Amino acid sequence: MLALCLDPSAERQLISIALSREETVINALSHAAIRRAAPLCCASIVVIGVVAGCSESPESAPSSQPPKVLSTSEPENALNLSLPIEPYLYSMKDLHRLKEAEGSLIEDCMKGFGFQYVAPESSLESTGVRSRTDRRYGIADGKMAATYGYHLGENDPRSAAAAVPTAGAPARPSAAMALVLMGGTGPLPDKDLGKVSEAKRTYQGKKIPAGGCTGKARADLVGKGSYGDPELSRNIKAESFDRSLEDSRTKAVFRTWSECMKAGGYSYKAPLDAPGDDPRFNGPKASREEIVMAVKDVSCKKKTNLVGVWFSVESAYQKQIIEKNQEALVQISKEKGDTLKKISKLTTRS
Repeated sequence: MLALCLDPSAERQLISIALSREETVINALSHAAIRRAAPLCCASIVVIGVVAGCSESPESAPSSQPPKVLSTSEPENALNLSLPIEPYLYSMKDLHRLKEAEGSLIEDCMKGFGFQYVAPESSLESTGVRSRTDRRYGIADGKMAATYGYHLGENDPRSAAAAVPTAGAPARPSAAMALVLMGGTGPLPDKDLGKVSEAKRTYQGKKIPAGGCTGKARADLVGKGSYGDPELSRNIKAESFDRSLEDSRTKAVFRTWSECMKAGGYSYKAPLDAPGDDPRFNGPKASREEIVMAVKDVSCKKKTNLVGVWFSVESAYQKQIIEKNQEALVQISKEKGDTLKKISKLTTRS
C-alpha cells in the first residue's frame, strides 16, 4: 500500500499516477513524475486499487490464437473510448464518490476516539489523466498537444509537484492519531507510545478497529469485496494491453507511425517511446520544441489510425479474456453495485 501525505497537491500527483497502472506504464512522463514525487509521509490516504502482495491472475485464452478484429474505428482521440473491461471497474466519478464516502466514515470514526480529523478532499476529478484511455495509447489529442505538448494540462503531476509549497505544510499526525487512523501500520515515535497499547490495539481504553478507522470505513463500504478497482479487472486490463503490444497488427501500425515520425526528424520505434525520459520534455511546463514534436506525434497517429487499430486489437483481447472469466466478473459486478448503493445511502444521509 502507498501512504500519502495529507497535502492535496502531493496527493493529486500520486493519485493521477495510481489511477491507471497501465496509463502510467505507457506514458513516459508519468515515470518521470514518480521519480520527481515529493517525499511522502504516513497519513490516511491509500491509493485506490493499488495492492501489494499476490496477484489474482485471469484465466486466459490460448496465446497462439489471436482474436479476430471485426471492425476498426477511427476515433478523433482516445479520451472517450471505452474498453470492454470498464463495466467491471469503477468510473473515475465513482472512484471520487468512493473516496469521499470513505473520508466521511473515517471522520466519524476518529471523532469517536476524540480526534478532530478532517479527511483530505478527493482530487480524483481534477487529475491530469482525464479518462482511463486518455493516454493509454500515448498522446492522441491534437488540441492538448498544441497547448501542452506531452504534458497533462493544468493538472499535470510535474506542474503540481513544482507548485507544492515548502512552507505551511500539514503537520505530521501524532503517533496516537496514526495508530487509530491506520491500525498501527507504520513506525511510532517513542514519546507517544505511552498513550497507546499496541498489544491490545486500544486507545485510551477503547478498542481500535482492524486496520484502524481507515480499515473500518473500507469494510463498511465494500465488506469483503475489493476497495476500488478489483484486482482481477485490473489484471485483465493489464494483460490485454501487454498482448496488444505483441500483436502483429499493432506492430505493423507502429512501424508505419515510426516512419511518419522519422519523416519529421524524430526517431522512435513505438509510440510509447515518445518522449521517454528526455529532459527536454520533462520539465514543469512544455517547451516549444516539445509542443512541435507532440503535434507531429498526434498527426502521425491520425494518419495511420494508430489509436483506432490499437484500441480495436486490445478490445478483442479483452473480450477473449473476459469470456474466460465471466463467473468471477459477474460477482465483481454485483459487489461493485452493492458498494455504489452504500455510497448513495451514505450521501443521502449526509
